[in-house]
Amino acid sequence: MASLIGKVLGGCRIERLVGRGAVGEVYAGVQISLNRRVAIKVLHHEASSSGVELTRTISRGSLASFFEEARSIAKLSHPNVVQVHDTGNEAGVSYIVMELVDGRTMREFIRESFTPTTELAVMMMRQAALGVNAAHDMGIIHRDIKPANILVGNDWEVKVADFGLATPVGDSASNQLVVGTPAYMSPEQCRGEGVSESSDIYSLGATFYHFLSGRLPFDDEDTLELMRKHVYAKLRPLREINPDISFPLARLIERMMAKETKHRCRSLVEAVQDLDRVHRTAAIEQAKIRVGGGRSTSVTTAPAPAPEDDIAQVTPTKVTKPLTPVMKAPRRRLRTQLVVALLLLLTGMVIGKIAGSRLTWGGPDSAALSALVKSRCKRRDYEEARRLLTRRIQESSKDKDWLRAELARVMGEAKNKV
Repeated sequence: MASLIGKVLGGCRIERLVGRGAVGEVYAGVQISLNRRVAIKVLHHEASSSGVELTRTISRGSLASFFEEARSIAKLSHPNVVQVHDTGNEAGVSYIVMELVDGRTMREFIRESFTPTTELAVMMMRQAALGVNAAHDMGIIHRDIKPANILVGNDWEVKVADFGLATPVGDSASNQLVVGTPAYMSPEQCRGEGVSESSDIYSLGATFYHFLSGRLPFDDEDTLELMRKHVYAKLRPLREINPDISFPLARLIERMMAKETKHRCRSLVEAVQDLDRVHRTAAIEQAKIRVGGGRSTSVTTAPAPAPEDDIAQVTPTKVTKPLTPVMKAPRRRLRTQLVVALLLLLTGMVIGKIAGSRLTWGGPDSAALSALVKSRCKRRDYEEARRLLTRRIQESSKDKDWLRAELARVMGEAKNKV
């Protein structure tokens, strides 16, 4: 396809190429009438590709279906779904005008070997699940969830993109086609059976398995063998690859990737509820470490369940030792018990305050920010690292000393590299 840079298509002035895929190209540009920045996806009339990365065939009939689905998604207003503004065809060029996300795809994070904290991973996974679930509520199945279709903004807002292979629930004609990306396809998709919301649940689990481990759930140079592994091969436990992942989160992802649909989460709403439990548990564990330094004086703990336990059964457990009757205790023992009781009360208040603050979904914690800054410095993108830290200093009222020290370190490192 000839370059469209500098041309006007669908009322949009095309400025630069953002990416190129098997079925078309995505450009950044400006919608002239509203003077807003947009993304313009231009589709080829006929496109097909086979391999591990993508297997899809788009005919005239399925292209028409794609535009029908684009119009359906345009009616969906959700903060975690890329918005569709317009669609059409000019001079034989089919296009879709979409929201332009200022950020990167999850695939880029994986290529940089970026390792998120449990809290950051849960925050991102929760948003992606809400976006896909919004489509499910409209009776639409995505069918191609993968890291390249999960967009992460500079403010860490996650948006699900590319509903080009989406299909209505119960569409028997679409279900006869084997479409999707084999590395993340559900067993029923690989078998050519009918897809459902559960198929998207599997693909979302596979996507975050790759994000958290840095490895594909299954891998093979032969596409058919790769698809066979999704159907029959045993999934390697996530914590064997990355032991820093919390057991509840690993357990949830593995449950989402169950071979049989009946063993997966019943819906993404249920998955979000489990993610909220994982987040609360992680916040309490962090509070225990910060307040008690990992000592037994901390009053709240979340024991790791046995492998056969279901994630929904993970709940915080009280482990305080009951006090003996106060009236019969000697004066020194009474004084000691009062001090211990006061310390336990203060510890509980601090834990509640810290855990409550961690239940917000505003963005990554300092550990995640530090990892991101280190990633930028490793690529010698010191200006981006400086921008991230400066923005966090301006927005946050906490950790300013650490942020300023980190900014000074980055600037010093940049100066030494010059």
